[in-house]
Amino acid sequence: MNEENEELVNETEQEQHALVLKQQVGALVVCDKESFARMESIEKTAKDNIKALKTHLDVAIKEAHAKHKKLTSLLNRITAPFATVAQDARSKCSEWARKERERAKALQREQEAVLAKVAEEERLRQAEALEKAGNSEMAEAVLESPMPVPIAFPKIEVPKVKGERVIWYAEIVDLKKMFAAYGSGKTPIPELDAKQKAQLVAVLGLNGIATGLKSNLSIMLDGVEGRKRYSK
Repeated sequence: MNEENEELVNETEQEQHALVLKQQVGALVVCDKESFARMESIEKTAKDNIKALKTHLDVAIKEAHAKHKKLTSLLNRITAPFATVAQDARSKCSEWARKERERAKALQREQEAVLAKVAEEERLRQAEALEKAGNSEMAEAVLESPMPVPIAFPKIEVPKVKGERVIWYAEIVDLKKMFAAYGSGKTPIPELDAKQKAQLVAVLGLNGIATGLKSNLSIMLDGVEGRKRYSK
């Protein structure tokens, strides 16, 4: 048993008292007014003990809470400068890593442009050689069928920033094509609950359209019907 708790309350004594009451409840059968009153008396004794213990420990609990609050405030104050240093250091590392990734992409584009130019020059050289050899049809076919351009990815080692992770997110760049993909079945249509459907209606401004078209909304929009409700 914790000595500090023992100073506040005799835990063993309280456990024994509770055990006695529990045994009394287990042994007593409520079958008449007398046994009913006895059971109520046991219940009252248990509740009175709870109330007394809460009152007895209330001061200690409040003091402990105040101490915890004070120490937490102290911890936050003394660690805040270190947290700021760590955040600034990580931000600078992240910024450098971002610039390195941009440099890698730029270098990749430059290499792809060089390779494309080399491939185009090779295509023209082959066509010219075929033309000189009298094979005009083959020369024309070479000109109409560009050679595939090999892609070389620059190997630039960018150190990973501790705590940094890649987060992929969706951005709608062509709403018509997105709806066409759902309509054609190319992209499965997700199941939406009532709240999500209401949010979609709001985003698309369908309530404003329904106000104008009323029950004729379905004529303009397949799968959407104009509903009405009454409000004061």
